[in-house]
Amino acid sequence: MKLLKTAFLIMLLTAVAGSWATAQVDPQKGTGSLIMSDTGDDLIFRLTDLDLDGDFDDPGEIILFYDATDPMGGSSNPIKVKTGPAGYIYVANTSFDNVVRLMDLNANGDAADPGESTVYIDNTNASGVVFSSIQGMAFDSNGDLWLSNSGSSDVHDFVARARDLTADGDCQDAGEIEVLYDSVEAANQGLSIILNVPMPCVLDGNGYLYVSDVAAAAGNDIIVRMKDLNDDGDMYDLDEVTMYYDDLIGSTDLKNVDTMAFMHDGKLLLNESLNDIIYITEDTNQNGNIHDLGEMTIYRDGTGARPDSSKGTVVAGLLSLHWDVYLAEYGDPDGCHGLRDLNDDGDCDDLDELMQVYDETLGALPVGTPKGLTFMRGPWLRMEGDPQIGANIDFYMSGTANDIYRLAWSLSHNGGLVIPPFGIFDLGMPYLPFASGTIPASGEALYTATIPNNPNIIGWTFYVQGIAGNAYLNLLSNTIDFQTHR
Repeated sequence: MKLLKTAFLIMLLTAVAGSWATAQVDPQKGTGSLIMSDTGDDLIFRLTDLDLDGDFDDPGEIILFYDATDPMGGSSNPIKVKTGPAGYIYVANTSFDNVVRLMDLNANGDAADPGESTVYIDNTNASGVVFSSIQGMAFDSNGDLWLSNSGSSDVHDFVARARDLTADGDCQDAGEIEVLYDSVEAANQGLSIILNVPMPCVLDGNGYLYVSDVAAAAGNDIIVRMKDLNDDGDMYDLDEVTMYYDDLIGSTDLKNVDTMAFMHDGKLLLNESLNDIIYITEDTNQNGNIHDLGEMTIYRDGTGARPDSSKGTVVAGLLSLHWDVYLAEYGDPDGCHGLRDLNDDGDCDDLDELMQVYDETLGALPVGTPKGLTFMRGPWLRMEGDPQIGANIDFYMSGTANDIYRLAWSLSHNGGLVIPPFGIFDLGMPYLPFASGTIPASGEALYTATIPNNPNIIGWTFYVQGIAGNAYLNLLSNTIDFQTHR
């Protein structure tokens, strides 16, 4: 083990610089630390499984990431947290009606230092959009931030899109926030679907936005699917707002879906906090809704199991060693749960499929009211190109902006060796570093390599893996392999 860790130091410190460029951000598949918001004490915590034993209860595994306490007294209420394409953490505060952007710039593990927290959106924005209670945040493939706002007596219910057009680190300038759906305007336009209390929102891989409404006009819960199909800057046209689920039509009576999350296979989780039930859904017949038999089933039934209420829901990356889904739980004790469907029966109600991964009575820090969850952006590696001898192939490394990373290759792999806190090391010995760089502001870098034009290497299989991070934490990426040919 000591020899392997020494080899890691070599991999971290030695590499040959290559040809790097920025590229489009890949969907988040590699994940780092878990970020959890606490609306009871107005704090943001960072949880890291340093010993990779599946929990965050060990020394040093939970730290205070950001203190969102109102300096003038009162509550900021950081209800939602979301990770952006470049690894910034976005916090929606419903008492301030703003979004704050966080980044650990000095690599000490937190975002509590000067310049590490900035206002991304508030009601002084030059676009003139007034928020009353931001209940949902979601990023699309362009890096735009979508927000669902629950209205008040003088502010409408609406869905907005924020774009940092000036690249100055916020969306406070004129034209950077657009309201694409407003409930009053939707009624004026004659739409049959009117949002009444929009809560969380989430985007799928095709750019459709899903919004939960916990008190529709008939008093029922609904899930609405939305998209600006003709790119005219609004969502009032034919088929741009459709009913994905209406519990007056479907067989399940939803009670307050206040978090949603997409699994990696495209299935949508609905966390219903009043009954403490999580549903897993899939539009199996592709008709645009989940009203048909078998399209909504129970993923986790917590009814009567605990006196708690699950709030935040986040899906782990593909490299997760222990759990597929994490839940923020407040009750007795407060903390966080991990879930994994061990027997592949479609749910997490069986033995050992749920575990409390953070218990405030065992961990170092107490938590008031756990609410929002998001994963920090971890490294993920992909490759494009035909591995023909003499040809170029492109390696794309995604992660958190400003992180340092390395790539190495080997002619064999070891099947996966778990090395805390780095993750799963998969390269066989010997391995050779061949590239290094800094992840740019886009969140993904491109390295172009040339395969030697040597007929003696035809048919060879190469394995490539990366590592990325900063002085606080480095994590291993996935491994990719390819075989050379003529």
